Amino acid sequence: MPARRCPPLAAIGEIARDVDIESERVTSYEISARLKPASTVDTLLTYFCLDFEDQIAFDATAGRFSELGESLHQGIKAQAQWRLAAINDLSLNASCTYLDTEQRASEFAGNEPPFASEH
Repeated sequence: MPARRCPPLAAIGEIARDVDIESERVTSYEISARLKPASTVDTLLTYFCLDFEDQIAFDATAGRFSELGESLHQGIKAQAQWRLAAINDLSLNASCTYLDTEQRASEFAGNEPPFASEH
């Protein structure tokens, strides 16, 4: 399946005025496994990967958007839900995400993109 192209930021609004920025391109993959170990328990484990060609981020020091270039964002998300049988329509939910990011081009290659969180 071909990668989808988002419209250029300048076409969305005035946030990128007077800045020549290419469209951000990303190829994303996701695979999940669902497990129901009991009638009141649901679990879900998901692996995801976003491979950016032209990632765009806001540069607070310059006060404008800029291109970061190639970057990779991948991680795992775990979710669980427990429906309490004794109390109708009440459930406990928990989720956790681990995210690994890396810039793959420019002078910042090998570093994490700005504002990337591990969790």
